[in-house]
Amino acid sequence: MHWIEARLKQVNKRKKDLAEAMGLPNNRISEIIRGKRRILASEVLPMALCLGISPMTILLLCDEKKDAADLNEYWALKAGIDLS
Repeated sequence: MHWIEARLKQVNKRKKDLAEAMGLPNNRISEIIRGKRRILASEVLPMALCLGISPMTILLLCDEKKDAADLNEYWALKAGIDLS
């Protein structure tokens, strides 16, 4: 889930900030990013608030069928950038 790292950069936050917001140790965030741990339902809202996106967006981005192109297109649309 490299989109998490990309979003952290966009909002000028660190993994440590996300860990604190979610009430998790830092290593859990790394596990989530590496795909070694799933995001629990109870963690979606705190993550969304920290990243400045909706909980539904997080659920959509966690869909394992999404690929890098889909995510780049999503963030470009969100930022108002035309990729064509």
